[in-house]
Amino acid sequence: MNLTEIHARNIKFQNLAARITQFMPEKNLMESTSVIIRSARQIDRLFPKLLEAKTEMRFTAIMDKLEEEIDEVIYAMDRLTEMVGKDNLRPMNEFVKIGYNLLSLYSAACDSIIEKRITEEV
Repeated sequence: MNLTEIHARNIKFQNLAARITQFMPEKNLMESTSVIIRSARQIDRLFPKLLEAKTEMRFTAIMDKLEEEIDEVIYAMDRLTEMVGKDNLRPMNEFVKIGYNLLSLYSAACDSIIEKRITEEV
């Protein structure tokens, strides 16, 4: 998977987050979906910078920020899941699945980047 494809998945995820409140208007999901959208945008913005990082200090700073934003998305998705509770709505389940798949892609890509950098340094 290339950077363009990951970016497209991130945009799809952001759009789904924006629409998730329509599925359950009676629940107050706006705060969590706003966090998800903001953090997903940050991840999308930071990831290419990670690839371009020239120094170890810059690389580490970007990686730390990426980890923070990924943690924010996970926390917000967990909150959404708790708010939905036992309703077990298919749109929410699909949204969470898409979110975790996207985060898994970023995580695997970060692992590969770290491994490559370590190999280059040795």
